[in-house]
Amino acid sequence: MDIITIDNFRTDTTVGVHDWEQRQQQPIIVNLALGCDCQSAADSDDIRDALDYFALTEHLKEYLNESRCALIETLAQNLVSEIFKHFTKVQTIDIHLQKPEAVNNALVGVKLHRKRA
Repeated sequence: MDIITIDNFRTDTTVGVHDWEQRQQQPIIVNLALGCDCQSAADSDDIRDALDYFALTEHLKEYLNESRCALIETLAQNLVSEIFKHFTKVQTIDIHLQKPEAVNNALVGVKLHRKRA
C-alpha cells in the first residue's frame, strides 16, 4: 500500500465541549496518511489516476467550515467517513487532529487508524 501524506493542514471549525468553543470557530490542524495504490498514477502521469489531494483538502475545508462537534474524537471519525465516502481510491486513513487553542501551553489532539470496510 502506498501512502499520500498531508501534514499541517490548517483550517477553522467548531469543536469543543465548552460554551466558548461552540460560539466561535477555532483552528484545527489535520494530518493525514492516506493508503492508496499510486502505481496507475505513477505510470500514466495523469491526475485522473491519482488521489487529487488538492480536491480532498478543499472538500475537507468546506466540510469543517460547516461542521459542529463537541468532541475531537467525533470530528476525527466524521472526517474519516467523509474521506471514504467521497474519495474511493483511499483504502486506509491515519488521521491526527490537533486543537492548538484548547489548552494553554499544550497541543492536544487525537489519532485514529481506519480501514475501508
